[in-house]
Amino acid sequence: MTDLRPWLRQLEKLPFVDAIRVDGSDGRADLVIHLRAGKRTHHLEVEVKPHRVLSPAVLGQLIEHPKRRRSQVMLFARHVPTALGERLSENDIAYLDLAGNCHLRLGDDHFVHVEGKKPPDYVPVMPTREREPGFHIYFALAARPELASAPVRQLAELAGTGKSAAADVVSRLVHDGVLAKTRQRRMVVHRDQLIERWVVAYMDRARSKWLAGRFRPAERDADAIEKRVAGALRGTTWGFGGSAAAMRLDRFYRGPETVVHLKEGRADLPALLRAPPDREGPLSVIVTPIPLAFESPEPDTVHPLLVYSELVAANDDRSLQAAARLRERFLTEPR
Repeated sequence: MTDLRPWLRQLEKLPFVDAIRVDGSDGRADLVIHLRAGKRTHHLEVEVKPHRVLSPAVLGQLIEHPKRRRSQVMLFARHVPTALGERLSENDIAYLDLAGNCHLRLGDDHFVHVEGKKPPDYVPVMPTREREPGFHIYFALAARPELASAPVRQLAELAGTGKSAAADVVSRLVHDGVLAKTRQRRMVVHRDQLIERWVVAYMDRARSKWLAGRFRPAERDADAIEKRVAGALRGTTWGFGGSAAAMRLDRFYRGPETVVHLKEGRADLPALLRAPPDREGPLSVIVTPIPLAFESPEPDTVHPLLVYSELVAANDDRSLQAAARLRERFLTEPR
């Protein structure tokens, strides 16, 4: 269980805070804080994200969730970078990190905003660069947590990596407390951490490495582009990602770009798709060497976790809202 005292000490330093009372989870948030300032008591539904890296994936959840909450939402994080803090404050989401960065408005009476502070152990890049087998395993276990207790060989096959590498990653995840191990089985105890590790790795390394190219089909309409892709790739292992898949999975949002994932690369993509390469083209093709990525509840789409990752990578408000909806529907266990 996360020790909340460092954040509470930061809250207590605010000049208008007179008293703080903490309750446990109310089923919607990690905890509820009752904060007395002057004659009024304000209620905050707090999400706690203590990991070293706070990925943009968290932002999508926080933007969407306040619509279903009765009280103000606040984020407790290890570190909130300035850019992410701006997005949170633009959406009226309070936050506090261990360096003292803070955004909090209590009615019309009290307001504080601090940004730009860095914690002593701040690292200005993504976490230590994981070797590729690592983020393959992150994906597989986050997508299907039951694989934690499967034979390592099966996990490796579905993740698209070697057995020895998979065993090493599993051991490290047990050591980190992301997986728990008993005599009979292993289990995922922090799926959210696996998702965040995967998303950071995908945005930081995998997507750019796996990108086969961007293309500009003659068609401008997204539906027409999708029909061309589906016809051209018939008989191969492929699936839509990004908002094209999100619309099929959740019927919420379809953006202007079309993302396609292939299991194996092809040298004849421009001719096959009848679309010349174009760095600004609306069609992106990504070769994704994780067999499990092509399992999905909807035809012609990749796994919801991969769709979620693409939406987070897009990093605009609508994409992040769509990502939050997908995460809640497909990647969150019932409370």
